[in-house]
Amino acid sequence: MEPDSRSYLLKHCARCCADTGVLQSYLKLYQTVNGDCNEFYSRLSEIGNVRGEIVIPDKEYFIYFPECACDIHTAGGYFSIHYLT
Repeated sequence: MEPDSRSYLLKHCARCCADTGVLQSYLKLYQTVNGDCNEFYSRLSEIGNVRGEIVIPDKEYFIYFPECACDIHTAGGYFSIHYLT
């Protein structure tokens, strides 16, 4: 897939995923750790289906998704067309 096409597709996929409530889970954890990024990434696995790793404290982090738990994926690829506009 061409880079521009891949970017277009994944931008909308990320928005759909975030709209299913994932973003609220991240925000809740971020507030729980009072904005401490190191603590946030250390505890990210508490949310489920995601894992964080500190590469360089206070500077660089990795985020892993062992499997896609997004509603679009788990519902067999169904999504509303309004996400593409």
